[in-house]
Amino acid sequence: MKTLGLDRVVIVVKDLDKAAKRYSELLGVSFFDAGVQEKQGVRAMVSWDGQIELMSPVSPQSGAAIFLEKK
Repeated sequence: MKTLGLDRVVIVVKDLDKAAKRYSELLGVSFFDAGVQEKQGVRAMVSWDGQIELMSPVSPQSGAAIFLEKK
C-alpha cells in the first residue's frame, strides 16, 4: 500500500486551551473549538486550515486519557 500523504496531524494534550495558544504562537495558526466528541470522550480544537487537530480528554476512560497516562 502506497502512502499518498497526510490528511491532518492529531496531537493529544492535557490542557487544550494552553496547547492551542502555544501552537498558535509557534506555528502562526489559529484554532477553532470543534466541541466535545462524546463517543471518543475528547474535546477538540482544529486549525482553520484543517491540518492540525488538538484533542484533550474529557473522560478518564477515554483512549486519549489512557494514552496520556502512559506518557
